[in-house]
Amino acid sequence: MTHDRTELKNRFMAARGYWDAGSEALLELDAEFFACAVRLAEAPIASGMLSSKLCALLRLAFDVSVTHLDDEAVQQDIAHALQSGASREEVLEVCHLSAVLGIHSCSVGVPMLAEELRALGREGELGPAQNDARREQIKQDFVRQRGYWSPLWDDLLRSSPDFFEAYTAYSSHPWFTGVLEPKVKEFVYIAIDAATHHLFEPGLRIHIRNALGHGASPAEIMTLLQLLSVEGLRSSSLGARVLRVSGRLESDQTNLGDKA
Repeated sequence: MTHDRTELKNRFMAARGYWDAGSEALLELDAEFFACAVRLAEAPIASGMLSSKLCALLRLAFDVSVTHLDDEAVQQDIAHALQSGASREEVLEVCHLSAVLGIHSCSVGVPMLAEELRALGREGELGPAQNDARREQIKQDFVRQRGYWSPLWDDLLRSSPDFFEAYTAYSSHPWFTGVLEPKVKEFVYIAIDAATHHLFEPGLRIHIRNALGHGASPAEIMTLLQLLSVEGLRSSSLGARVLRVSGRLESDQTNLGDKA
């Protein structure tokens, strides 16, 4: 099948907001697959449910997450977001919102620790069975500032009120100083929890529920999940980039051998 490579490149850039060596290599090595990738990348954009700016910000959340930290992609995402009308404040806020992902070491690990202590009859080492006045105040502060409570937090608050109080202030900061609307904040949390390099199901369910409560439509959330799914095409672009470089090296070595 013959493809207009210039058209494919332009369509890809319109859908993804960037062009790089991996995209160039993939187009060069397998234009037919690249055409399929372009069609997939265009599908969430074509729905019109999420603006170009918001798509760039949500891809930034995906790439800047501590579970991923793709420096090159973050540079692409920020450049695309700024070109699409995002402010520096919005870009930094997405980074701050994504920075809460580190707490999942506690939200996954602490309940497991608690279960093992209970199985050993050592539950008392977790702290008081019922919240004292300070712990209850910390819990209410979290609910007031973040708008929800999860049972995943119970044992962490019980055992480490100082840490949980600090986390409440840390995670709530964008909610008091940020410029993104609450629905979009929840979209960022959905993006980092639904990212294929994380897939944190308890948090994903909480933030889908929260986003719906802030007025998000099912179609917006569906588009967001589709947008994240498109990130898988980077496997092909990375492989194509390395393969093309390797092919050139082999060719150069062969040429040197012939000359020798």
